[in-house]
Amino acid sequence: QVQALEDDPFEEKESYEIKISNEAIGQINIARHETLSAEDAELAASITEQLSAHLENLRLSKETERALAETESALEQVQRLGSAVEQSVDGMAIADMQGNIEFTNRAWAEMHGYEGNELIGKPMTLFHTKEQLEKEVAPFNDAVAKKGVSQGEVGHKRKDGSTFPTWMTVTVMMSDVGAPIALVASAQDITERKKAEQLIQESQERAQTILESITLPMVITRLSDNIYTFVNQPAADTVGTPLDQMINRPALDFYADPKEREKFVEDLKANGFVNNMQVLLKRSNGSTFWSLLSARIFSYEGEPSILATITDISDRIAAQEATAKRAAELATVAEVSTAAARALNIDELLQEVVDLTRKGFDLYHAHIYLLDEAKENLQIQACGWEEGSPHIGSTHGGNPIIPLVTEKSIVVQATRNRQAVIVNDTLNDPNWLPNEMMPDTRSEMAIPLIVGDELIGVFDIQSNEIDHFTDEDVSIQTTLASQVAVALQNARSFEEAKEQAEQESTINIISQRIQGTTSVEDALQVAVRELGRALGAKQASIQLNVGSKGTS
Repeated sequence: QVQALEDDPFEEKESYEIKISNEAIGQINIARHETLSAEDAELAASITEQLSAHLENLRLSKETERALAETESALEQVQRLGSAVEQSVDGMAIADMQGNIEFTNRAWAEMHGYEGNELIGKPMTLFHTKEQLEKEVAPFNDAVAKKGVSQGEVGHKRKDGSTFPTWMTVTVMMSDVGAPIALVASAQDITERKKAEQLIQESQERAQTILESITLPMVITRLSDNIYTFVNQPAADTVGTPLDQMINRPALDFYADPKEREKFVEDLKANGFVNNMQVLLKRSNGSTFWSLLSARIFSYEGEPSILATITDISDRIAAQEATAKRAAELATVAEVSTAAARALNIDELLQEVVDLTRKGFDLYHAHIYLLDEAKENLQIQACGWEEGSPHIGSTHGGNPIIPLVTEKSIVVQATRNRQAVIVNDTLNDPNWLPNEMMPDTRSEMAIPLIVGDELIGVFDIQSNEIDHFTDEDVSIQTTLASQVAVALQNARSFEEAKEQAEQESTINIISQRIQGTTSVEDALQVAVRELGRALGAKQASIQLNVGSKGTS
């Protein structure tokens, strides 16, 4: 509020409105002791109008300055935009709604082999072949018409007729009232990108062909989500899962021991690779197999991935185990043979053989039958019982004598056929003869004991496992049986020789004592006494015919 005079208690007041663009923005108040004259009132009104006009001019001046500043800023922005468009590496063009060119930047003109000034007014169809117009441009323009904007790969043609691929964007420019007034297009020459993409695709196809031609089981797992992105048929066959149930699905947990998976992942993270880690894996049916697992972290289809190969070494492990088993069995054969060759007492020899055989070959039972003098029966001579058996010390084995006419007996079969006989599932073999003292027998092998052409007995071994004995076991046990038979024959020969020597010694002693007598009666007395003692007879006597020579 502007106040020119000090306040006084005036009686008369006059007011005059100050207006700008017909809008009252204030007033001039004049107070006097008396009413203004017409001349004074006209003066006040004139001053008020002059003030209003001046204030309006000041407002307009400020608005003009502001408008000029905004215009200059807009012009600067337009200039910057125009410079940016002109200098852009992407081709830029503006056409009217009929497709006639109104503007192109240098990049657009050079991209198509033209000078910029020769394109104004030309149709946009100039930059396409007939085929491109039909197959690519027409669908593209339909999208622009429907959505007001479209982008995608569109083929272009240069001034010399050569073609090239572009990534193109077209936008409909709208007026302030929302009417379409122009088409704004941008294009990038993507020839090099397409070549690079083609090279990548060819490289991927070659890699895929190589991967699919590899017969070694192989899988590729994406690190981000543990999804199989590649599985070859050998890998699917190895784990026993159909190929279509593995590809693009979460990786299977085929480790028999979860701790081995943890170690595998730990080594892979630490080193970026794993080489020939021996792991027991499991198939989809639950069966297990030994494998060598190798893996590398690499990029596949643009994603960090794990390439893993699986080598089934079950046969190798089985062969190693079989070799180790055979080595142990041959060592047992050597040990048994040595013990048998060293023993001279037949009973001790046979017992040591069955005990060492049962223990060395981890068997349920072992025993030996010998053929009697009449060659009509097999009589058990030694039994090797499992540890803890209540029958330890017993030598009859439940079936002490088996006649050779017995039908259900593999021991008799081995005797008749003079070769090893195996029953690998005793409970389901109708020709197997059970033994109540060995209820857990599930497999049995009988091997004839033969020296030269003479069969002297049968070596019988038993297991508490089904399908325990193999053809290789037949070879091993036949070798052992042959050596036992020889040792047994040697022991018999030794005993026979020993008995013969003892008999000859007895004869010599008795003969010497007889020769030491001086009378018939003494000679007869010594002869009957010594012969009775030698034969263990309760009574011995000599009867002479009366009148014989030398009795008188």
